[in-house]
Amino acid sequence: MPFFSTPALYHQRAALIISNRKADALAERRARSRFESLTTTLANLYIQTQTVSKNVAHVRYQVAQGTHVAVLEERVSLGLMA
Repeated sequence: MPFFSTPALYHQRAALIISNRKADALAERRARSRFESLTTTLANLYIQTQTVSKNVAHVRYQVAQGTHVAVLEERVSLGLMA
């Protein structure tokens, strides 16, 4: 019987293949979990970005309204408007 085909080597190779498959499965589970986590994080950041954008638009509107009121008050105080 050739050296490379002894039962002990056969069992070692089988154990190595099984070990590699387990490691591959674990790595795949970790990668999927990381992908799901990053996808959730990206979705949350998108929602937060939308919220901030709406808040900025609202603040700009309030500033424009305040500026308009201030201009009207100044015109009245200068007698430019009756």
